[in-house]
Amino acid sequence: MNQNYEPMGSSQIQEVKYDKRTRTLYVKMKNGKTYIHYDVPELEHVSLQSNSEQENYYLTHIYDSYRMRTIEP
Repeated sequence: MNQNYEPMGSSQIQEVKYDKRTRTLYVKMKNGKTYIHYDVPELEHVSLQSNSEQENYYLTHIYDSYRMRTIEP
């Protein structure tokens, strides 16, 4: 797993990291919450990173589409 978060150029999403082995996507928000999404295809991670509308992509394609756990700050 990439142990380092990757910074995002987003107003809401601070950084993300993706574990290819477990297909787990970690999304750390600027409000301090971290969302952990399970069974996310790698293509979703790549698409999120490269999308110019990252918040919209996240909310539309990932947030409600994959099993998730929230970690509060």
